[in-house]
Formats: sequence, structure tokens, C-alpha cells
Amino acid sequence: YSRTSFSLKKCSTSLLLLNKLLIMLISVGDLLVGGYLLIISFLDSRRGQDHCLSQRTWLTASSCSLLGIFSTIGSQFSLFSMTALSSVRLFGIKNSMSIGSRLTKFGGFKSICVILMIVALSTAIAVVPLHPSLEDFFVNGLSYETANPLFTGFPDKEKHLKVLEAYYGRMKQQQIKWKLITDMVKSMFTSIYGGVTYKKVDFYGNDAVCLFKYFVTANDPQKLYVWLILVINFICFTIITMSYIVISIISMKSSKVLTKEKE
Repeated sequence: YSRTSFSLKKCSTSLLLLNKLLIMLISVGDLLVGGYLLIISFLDSRRGQDHCLSQRTWLTASSCSLLGIFSTIGSQFSLFSMTALSSVRLFGIKNSMSIGSRLTKFGGFKSICVILMIVALSTAIAVVPLHPSLEDFFVNGLSYETANPLFTGFPDKEKHLKVLEAYYGRMKQQQIKWKLITDMVKSMFTSIYGGVTYKKVDFYGNDAVCLFKYFVTANDPQKLYVWLILVINFICFTIITMSYIVISIISMKSSKVLTKEKE
């Protein structure tokens, strides 16, 4: 593509406009992922040797969550845009004779709506796991800031229940919420000695480099959400692959026809 190809004013059709907008969005996605990698590389060079000592602080920090959002949004921008782009190009090749020659307001509106849908869906995928009302699905553990021999590391609900049962007696195992757990833990420690303070290990805190948690176990509460995103991404990869296979077949057939006509 030439430098002038990115000038939206020169788009003669809505299909061409959408094509260029999608390329721009892919560039934005790559920029976000590139920025994420640069920041991770910089932090590793500055704090990599002390990672084990600062791991608890790093994984529960808002900066880790922010980096996770950037990397996820960037990845989804690129994937959804490439999916739409491959579909647009396939449509353009198969319907080259029926595409209008002018860019209409309605065509431009549709193109902008596609871009906004990609942006909204990508952002939602990245941000939904951090919503406070969904903590029982996306928080895998707590990190206690004070020296607490009862809750070391990043204890999950199961480890909390064992300690709470030993203190309060037998408890029901069904769907206990983090709010109830934290309230019960707080009541175990008197405020005279400083009480107990903690931070949540959120969805992006499950990975040392704050990535989207694509690998889950049977006990992870967010497994359904992760599998849903994996299925969506797999469908996108399938659409991209099949679109370019069809485009290649159509191009080869067209080349053969032109070769025969020249002969």
C-alpha cells in the first residue's frame, strides 16, 4: 500500500473505506501489543532479579491489570480486524462486478459501525474480568500484606475454607462468596494488633507478565469465560484461513482464464 492509500478522503466505495479503517485498527492493535512488550522488557531489565521478592506487590498492582488490558485489547483488535478484513476482501473479489462506484453516507456509516463494534467487543473482553461485581468468577486468590502464617502465598477459596472451618467449625461448601470470606477473616483478627489487610489477585494477576489467562484448570472459576473467548478466537482464525484459501482459489482460476485468453 502506498502512503496515499490511507487517505480516507480518497475512498471511492464503502468497501474500500472499511478496508482502510480495518488496516488502521490492526496498526493500533499492534501498537498496543508492542507498547506492552516494551514496558515488560523495561521492567524485567530493571526489576527482573528482584521479581521473587516483589512478586506479591507486582501481581496485585493496578499497573499489572492495566498492562493486561492493553495486551488483550491490542490482540483482539488485530484478530477481529483481520477477520473482518479477510471477509471484506473475499466479498470484494466475489462481487467485484456488483459493488457500487460511489461512497454513500450509509456505506460510510456501516463501515464506522463495524469499527466501533470491534473496539467495543475487544474492550469488553479485556475489562469484564476486572468488574467488582464479578469477583467471584475472576478473583482466584488473596494476598495478605501483613505477616500472616495462616494465609501464605495467594490462598484461594478452598484454602480459606479449611482455615475458616478450623476456626468457626464446619461450614457449607456451596458457592461461598469472597465478600463473606473476607468478612470472616477480618473478624478472626482483632484490630488492636493491626487487624488484617489484603489485596485481590485479579484475572491478570494470575500470570507473571499480566497476560490474559488462556490456560485454565477444572477448578478455575473463570474457565467458562476463557473457553468462550478461545472458541470465539478459534472461529476468527478459521474464517481468516478459509477466506484466504477461497481468495487464492479464485485468483488462480482468474489467472488461468487470462492466460488462455492471451493465448
